[in-house]
Amino acid sequence: MPNRLPRNPFYYVRHGETDWNLQGRMQGQTNIPLNETGREQARQAAGLLVDLPIVAMVASPLDRAPETATIIQESLGVPMEIIPEIQEVYCGKNEGAEKGRWYTDWLEGELPEDGEAPADFLERILHGMEIALSRPGPVVVVSHGQVFRTLIKAIDATLDQHTPNGVPMYLEPAETGWSIRLLTP
Repeated sequence: MPNRLPRNPFYYVRHGETDWNLQGRMQGQTNIPLNETGREQARQAAGLLVDLPIVAMVASPLDRAPETATIIQESLGVPMEIIPEIQEVYCGKNEGAEKGRWYTDWLEGELPEDGEAPADFLERILHGMEIALSRPGPVVVVSHGQVFRTLIKAIDATLDQHTPNGVPMYLEPAETGWSIRLLTP
């Protein structure tokens, strides 16, 4: 299934920090805005991306992603499109809860009560990434942490750390799978 993605290099930015990130709460599809640190992270990301040959941006529709993308877009001056399929996983009654055993169980494939099934989530984000990567690029994708973790597992890439808020990452096809490089000042 993942080999259906266009093998076009792209940039990925997890939205900037929110208060719920600080509190260790699962945001899921709950609309939580960026905090001031998150806005500053987006401005820093824009500074790292501004001189690169980026031609478009796509973002999740959840407020924290388009807010991050808009801050970046102001520096890049490229078009931006919202792609609903790349929004965060739906965690049902666990949205707003602290990450705990239920989250570990979900990562292992067990369905949380009234949440989105991992297989359905994977299919949804792969479809969204197909849409994003079918554009001329490179594109900047602004989305969420669980979207990124699920995506890189599916495309055979690894990041040996927590998905950072507001830090651009460059993904490109490798001989097998994909390589990931964090952009730093």
